[in-house]
Amino acid sequence: GGFGKKPEPAAAVAAAALEADAEAVLRQARGNLDAAQAAMFQDSVLRLQQAEPELFARMQDSQGPSAAPDVHEKLVELTWDTIAAFMPLGGPPPAEVRRRLRLVASAACGGAAGGAGGGGGAGGTVAVLDVGCGDGAALPYLCEAGADAARYAGLDLSSRMLRAARASHPGVRFEQGSFLTAAAAAPPAQYDAVLFNGALQFFGDQRAALRRAAALLGGRGRLVLAHANGAAFVRDEAARNPQTVLSTMPSLEEAEEIGSELGMRLLTPHQLGVPGAAPGGEADAAALDGFYLLALEKAGPEGGEGSGGDAATGRS
Repeated sequence: GGFGKKPEPAAAVAAAALEADAEAVLRQARGNLDAAQAAMFQDSVLRLQQAEPELFARMQDSQGPSAAPDVHEKLVELTWDTIAAFMPLGGPPPAEVRRRLRLVASAACGGAAGGAGGGGGAGGTVAVLDVGCGDGAALPYLCEAGADAARYAGLDLSSRMLRAARASHPGVRFEQGSFLTAAAAAPPAQYDAVLFNGALQFFGDQRAALRRAAALLGGRGRLVLAHANGAAFVRDEAARNPQTVLSTMPSLEEAEEIGSELGMRLLTPHQLGVPGAAPGGEADAAALDGFYLLALEKAGPEGGEGSGGDAATGRS
C-alpha cells in the first residue's frame, strides 16, 4: 500500500521477471512486497541525497502542496520508479481493468472519429498525448479504438516505467519529463486527444494543467480525465499520501465549470458508455466514485455539437 495501486500478492511478484536490484530487495524482505517497496524507496531517497543534495534538502524542508514543482516531481518519480520495479512483466491486465481501458480509449478516440482523426480499428489516425503513461498499458487499447501509434506520445516522470513501456512498444515515442516542460506537451504539438489516465491527481493546479492541455488540441479534440479505480480511491490516496497526491478528482460540477471556462462541452460517464451510469447528475456522480471517466470536447471546426447533447455541457 501507499504507492498508488493495490499491491500484487508477494508470490506473484516473486515469480515475475524482476530486475536484479528489485529481486535482491524482495529476497531481503522475504517476499513481503510492502516491505520491499518501502526499502527500495528509502534506498532511492538515500541515493538522491548523495547525487542531488540541494534537491534532497529542499525535499526534506517542503513537501505536499507547498513544495516546489521540481521537488514534487522528484517525489512522484521515485514513487513510480518503486512501483515499476516490482510490477510483474508481461501478461494482460485483469478483465475488468481491460474493459475500463477500452472505455477510456474509446473516450479518447471517439471525438476524432469524424473530425481530424477518422475511423477506428487498424490503421487509425487519431493523435494522442498520454500524460502519465506509465508502462504504456493504454496504448494497445488506444490503437484498437483508432489511435495511430506513430502519432502517439507517452509522457511520464518515471524512468523505470518508461523502460517497461519501450520494451513492450518498441519504436513508439515515450518521453521522460514533466507535462509542464516536456517537448511532447509544448506548442506547436497538436493532438486529437490529451489523456490523463491515473495522472490528474498529481497536479496541484488541475485547471492550469487542463488549460495547457486544451491548447494542444486541434479540431474537435478531447481532454479525457480517467482513473480506473475511481474518485473514491483517489480521495483515499490523497488522505494517506498528501505529499504525492496533491488533488482529488474533479466533481461533475467542477468538471463542467472547467469545461465552460475552456469553451468545451462535458461528456459524462453515461454518454461515454460507462456501465451503471445513467442520465442525470446524481447517477453520473455516483458512477465516478467507482470508475472515473469524463471528457471535455471542443466544438467542431464550424461550431458543430460533435457528440450531441446540450451545446454548453454535452449532457442529454
